[in-house]
Amino acid sequence: MLPMAEGSPWTMTANQMYDYFGKSGNGEMIPRMASGVLDHTTAQQLAAEGNIILAIYNNPSGGQGHVVFVTGNDLQDGKVIVDGYNTRTKEIGETDNFSVQFGPDRVPAADFFCNKKT
Repeated sequence: MLPMAEGSPWTMTANQMYDYFGKSGNGEMIPRMASGVLDHTTAQQLAAEGNIILAIYNNPSGGQGHVVFVTGNDLQDGKVIVDGYNTRTKEIGETDNFSVQFGPDRVPAADFFCNKKT
């Protein structure tokens, strides 16, 4: 399970969380498909099995990133359903389509990370 103490990913910015999960081996990045597209099907299946799946946008300019939880709900328009704070609408988005939360400008720098249940 993920640590919850100070210095854990839950006290980090989105960009720091991306580094924590992606570079230090604290989570498993879900590989993209051969075409370079995010693998929404695998992310949804792992979430449906009870794993914690995060979609994290790492802002390449160092500005504000974005983090959402992937739900185990069925795909919508080929995309995962996520729960998270939508910075555009300033609301907590429950069961939002991935595209609503991230938008086309963020998708290229976003990845799915899995923390498998124990």
